[in-house]
Amino acid sequence: MADKDAIVRSYAEALFRVADAEGELDAVERRLFAFAELLERETRVRDALLDPSLPIENKRQLIQDTLRERANPLAVNLLGFLVELGRAREVGRIVEALAEVVAATRERAVAEVRSAVPLTQTRTRELADALSQETGVRVLAARDRWRLGLDAELGT
Repeated sequence: MADKDAIVRSYAEALFRVADAEGELDAVERRLFAFAELLERETRVRDALLDPSLPIENKRQLIQDTLRERANPLAVNLLGFLVELGRAREVGRIVEALAEVVAATRERAVAEVRSAVPLTQTRTRELADALSQETGVRVLAARDRWRLGLDAELGT
Protein backbone atom coordinates (compact mmCIF):
# COMPACT_ATOMS: atom_id res chain seq x y z
CA MET A 1 0.00 0.00 0.00
CA ALA A 2 2.90 2.35 0.69
CA ASP A 3 4.05 2.04 -2.93
CA LYS A 4 0.56 2.85 -4.18
CA ASP A 5 0.37 5.87 -1.83
CA ALA A 6 3.71 7.10 -3.19
CA ILE A 7 2.46 6.73 -6.76
CA VAL A 8 -0.76 8.60 -5.95
CA ARG A 9 1.24 11.35 -4.26
CA SER A 10 3.62 11.64 -7.24
CA TYR A 11 0.69 12.08 -9.64
CA ALA A 12 -0.81 14.70 -7.33
CA GLU A 13 2.48 16.59 -7.20
CA ALA A 14 2.80 16.45 -10.98
CA LEU A 15 -0.74 17.82 -11.41
CA PHE A 16 0.07 20.54 -8.90
CA ARG A 17 3.21 21.59 -10.77
CA VAL A 18 1.41 21.77 -14.12
CA ALA A 19 -1.65 23.63 -12.82
CA ASP A 20 0.48 26.02 -10.76
CA ALA A 21 2.81 26.74 -13.68
CA GLU A 22 -0.22 27.54 -15.85
CA GLY A 23 -1.64 29.84 -13.16
CA GLU A 24 -4.85 27.79 -12.98
CA LEU A 25 -4.37 25.90 -9.75
CA ASP A 26 -7.62 26.91 -8.04
CA ALA A 27 -9.80 26.30 -11.10
CA VAL A 28 -8.15 22.97 -11.87
CA GLU A 29 -8.39 21.79 -8.28
CA ARG A 30 -12.12 22.63 -8.14
CA ARG A 31 -12.88 20.84 -11.43
CA LEU A 32 -10.82 17.78 -10.54
CA PHE A 33 -12.53 17.52 -7.16
CA ALA A 34 -15.99 17.86 -8.75
CA PHE A 35 -15.11 15.18 -11.30
CA ALA A 36 -13.78 12.81 -8.61
CA GLU A 37 -17.03 13.20 -6.68
CA LEU A 38 -19.01 12.55 -9.84
CA LEU A 39 -17.07 9.32 -10.41
CA GLU A 40 -18.10 8.16 -6.93
CA ARG A 41 -21.78 8.71 -7.76
CA GLU A 42 -21.99 7.85 -11.46
CA THR A 43 -21.00 4.25 -11.96
CA ARG A 44 -21.67 4.39 -15.73
CA VAL A 45 -19.10 7.16 -16.18
CA ARG A 46 -16.59 5.39 -13.96
CA ASP A 47 -17.15 2.08 -15.76
CA ALA A 48 -16.69 3.71 -19.16
CA LEU A 49 -13.40 5.30 -18.09
CA LEU A 50 -12.20 1.95 -16.77
CA ASP A 51 -13.26 0.04 -19.91
CA PRO A 52 -10.05 -1.01 -21.72
CA SER A 53 -11.94 -1.52 -24.99
CA LEU A 54 -13.12 2.11 -25.16
CA PRO A 55 -10.69 4.33 -27.13
CA ILE A 56 -8.99 7.12 -25.20
CA GLU A 57 -10.53 9.72 -27.54
CA ASN A 58 -13.99 8.57 -26.41
CA LYS A 59 -12.92 8.73 -22.77
CA ARG A 60 -11.56 12.25 -23.23
CA GLN A 61 -14.84 13.30 -24.86
CA LEU A 62 -16.75 11.74 -21.97
CA ILE A 63 -14.72 13.83 -19.52
CA GLN A 64 -15.40 16.98 -21.58
CA ASP A 65 -19.12 16.19 -21.90
CA THR A 66 -19.43 15.38 -18.20
CA LEU A 67 -17.89 18.66 -17.08
CA ARG A 68 -19.80 20.59 -19.78
CA GLU A 69 -19.55 24.37 -19.58
CA ARG A 70 -17.65 24.12 -16.29
CA ALA A 71 -14.84 22.33 -18.09
CA ASN A 72 -11.47 23.91 -17.61
CA PRO A 73 -9.33 22.88 -20.62
CA LEU A 74 -6.34 22.15 -18.43
CA ALA A 75 -8.43 20.06 -16.01
CA VAL A 76 -9.88 18.10 -18.94
CA ASN A 77 -6.38 17.44 -20.30
CA LEU A 78 -5.05 16.40 -16.90
CA LEU A 79 -7.98 14.04 -16.33
CA GLY A 80 -7.49 12.62 -19.82
CA PHE A 81 -3.82 12.11 -19.02
CA LEU A 82 -4.65 10.19 -15.83
CA VAL A 83 -7.21 8.03 -17.63
CA GLU A 84 -4.85 7.36 -20.53
CA LEU A 85 -2.21 6.17 -18.07
CA GLY A 86 -4.71 3.77 -16.53
CA ARG A 87 -5.25 5.79 -13.34
CA ALA A 88 -9.03 6.36 -13.63
CA ARG A 89 -9.60 4.12 -10.62
CA GLU A 90 -7.34 6.35 -8.51
CA VAL A 91 -8.63 9.78 -9.61
CA GLY A 92 -10.36 10.34 -6.25
CA ARG A 93 -7.25 9.52 -4.24
CA ILE A 94 -5.05 11.59 -6.54
CA VAL A 95 -7.36 14.59 -6.18
CA GLU A 96 -7.39 14.21 -2.39
CA ALA A 97 -3.60 14.12 -2.42
CA LEU A 98 -3.59 17.19 -4.70
CA ALA A 99 -5.72 19.07 -2.15
CA GLU A 100 -3.18 18.16 0.53
CA VAL A 101 -0.29 19.35 -1.64
CA VAL A 102 -2.07 22.63 -2.39
CA ALA A 103 -2.92 23.16 1.28
CA ALA A 104 0.64 22.43 2.37
CA THR A 105 2.08 24.98 -0.06
CA ARG A 106 -0.28 27.56 1.40
CA GLU A 107 0.51 26.49 4.96
CA ARG A 108 -3.05 25.31 5.40
CA ALA A 109 -4.82 22.02 5.91
CA VAL A 110 -7.94 20.56 4.37
CA ALA A 111 -10.54 19.19 6.74
CA GLU A 112 -13.31 16.94 5.51
CA VAL A 113 -16.17 17.22 7.94
CA ARG A 114 -18.85 14.56 8.02
CA SER A 115 -22.09 15.26 9.77
CA ALA A 116 -25.49 13.61 10.14
CA VAL A 117 -27.10 16.83 8.97
CA PRO A 118 -26.08 19.47 6.43
CA LEU A 119 -23.90 22.21 7.91
CA THR A 120 -24.50 25.89 7.34
CA GLN A 121 -21.65 28.02 6.04
CA THR A 122 -21.48 29.68 9.45
CA ARG A 123 -21.18 26.33 11.25
CA THR A 124 -18.59 25.12 8.76
CA ARG A 125 -16.52 28.27 9.37
CA GLU A 126 -16.84 27.79 13.13
CA LEU A 127 -15.60 24.21 12.81
CA ALA A 128 -12.67 25.32 10.66
CA ASP A 129 -11.77 28.00 13.20
CA ALA A 130 -11.95 25.50 16.08
CA LEU A 131 -9.79 22.99 14.21
CA SER A 132 -7.31 25.73 13.35
CA GLN A 133 -7.07 26.73 16.99
CA GLU A 134 -6.57 23.13 18.12
CA THR A 135 -3.99 22.21 15.49
CA GLY A 136 -2.19 25.51 15.03
CA VAL A 137 -2.64 25.15 11.26
CA ARG A 138 -5.06 27.17 9.19
CA VAL A 139 -7.82 24.74 8.24
CA LEU A 140 -9.87 25.19 5.11
CA ALA A 141 -13.23 23.48 5.41
CA ALA A 142 -14.32 24.12 1.84
CA ARG A 143 -15.21 20.50 1.27
CA ASP A 144 -17.83 19.29 3.64
CA ARG A 145 -20.25 16.43 3.30
CA TRP A 146 -23.15 15.23 5.30
CA ARG A 147 -23.75 11.53 5.69
CA LEU A 148 -27.14 9.92 5.80
CA GLY A 149 -26.85 6.71 3.84
CA LEU A 150 -25.26 8.44 0.85
CA ASP A 151 -22.91 11.41 0.60
CA ALA A 152 -24.38 14.57 -0.86
CA GLU A 153 -22.43 17.56 -2.06
CA LEU A 154 -23.23 20.78 -0.25
CA GLY A 155 -23.38 23.98 -2.29
CA THR A 156 -20.07 25.82 -2.45
